[in-house]
Amino acid sequence: MSASPALDKTAAVATDRGLACFSVTATADPGTLSRLVEPFAKLNLVPHRLHAATVPGAEGARLEVDLQLADLTPERARRFAETLRQVVTVETVLLSFA
Repeated sequence: MSASPALDKTAAVATDRGLACFSVTATADPGTLSRLVEPFAKLNLVPHRLHAATVPGAEGARLEVDLQLADLTPERARRFAETLRQVVTVETVLLSFA
């Protein structure tokens, strides 16, 4: 007896690797970028793309950073997102997959 298509699809999603996109909002601080890249560097990973911009905010300048990392499983990407959320200057981290 074969597994149902719904179960097969779930299994495929759990093992797929893809491009993880992290969108980070943080306090504009000189150390923020290095703190955000550090977890990747510790694992010898280089972001596929990194874009950062300072934007005005009601409570002062904010740093908006988009990081993309290729070949990550969804679970590993979620762990990276949690690591980024622990950075002292970080306010929000959104994660999506391309």
